[in-house]
Amino acid sequence: MKIGICGPGRAGKDTAAEFLRDEYGLRYTHGTSRWAATLVWVAMTKLGHEYDTVEECFNDRHNYRQLWAKIIGKHNAADPVRMYRECLQAQDLLTGIRWRNEFAACKAAGLCDVWLWIDRPNCIDPTCEITPADCDGVIRNHGTLDEFRDELRRWANDFLRSTAHAVSLAQRS
Repeated sequence: MKIGICGPGRAGKDTAAEFLRDEYGLRYTHGTSRWAATLVWVAMTKLGHEYDTVEECFNDRHNYRQLWAKIIGKHNAADPVRMYRECLQAQDLLTGIRWRNEFAACKAAGLCDVWLWIDRPNCIDPTCEITPADCDGVIRNHGTLDEFRDELRRWANDFLRSTAHAVSLAQRS
């Protein structure tokens, strides 16, 4: 099972993925920003940004969100699912997709079985062209971390139960 997790920057996408990994045994190492860190570091160095390491560049990503999105978009220009396919070869959860064309291509390619939107008040991200209406479900991140985890747990239990039921019905036919 592959789950795509969308939403604006700082909404809790990686936190959601880490929770689903830890609670439900799904594979997840890091979001698309981490997958793209070396690519972005090389591009930003060519643009004159001075980082000693990929890690230093990654840790500064929130200050250059639009530039990161542009570099990743350019990387995926010829094949909009390129980086996302690479991510999903090693993990079950995909976080950080931003551009509408890449999202549409990922959906058309069937890369994820379900797409979730993480909704957090006051998260404004001009690099995210995807909306909650594009996704299959919305998880609210409006309170404490424990409340967010409870929302994720409720969704996951319902989804897994309905998925198991659907698989059971398909096996009977």
